[in-house]
Amino acid sequence: MPKTNFSQAELEKIKKRLLEEEKRVSEDIKDLEKADPFADPNRLLENEADEDAREELEHENIEAQIKQLKSLQRDIKSALELIEKGEYGICQMCGKPIGKQRLELIPYAKLCVDCMNKLED
Repeated sequence: MPKTNFSQAELEKIKKRLLEEEKRVSEDIKDLEKADPFADPNRLLENEADEDAREELEHENIEAQIKQLKSLQRDIKSALELIEKGEYGICQMCGKPIGKQRLELIPYAKLCVDCMNKLED
């Protein structure tokens, strides 16, 4: 597999950004878990039907957000591992370098623009 086309200084900057993003995502997950109405074991079991429906909807929304954030968290960790292996910035589908502009926008991107477009078609 080709090695990364980034300098050590660029990789350190990217790694710092990824670690900051990972911290932010972890905090967001914790905040959502606290906001989940079903997370409170002391919540009243005899809420009105409308309140139960609202809480259920809120719970489902929070669960969906947490799922998305955990997926993002995995992508960030994967990018950090690729930096450590010296393989960061290489498309996992075609093996070509991912454009630096793409990685500036999405530092945990796994695919180059061409391969991403192929998947979306």
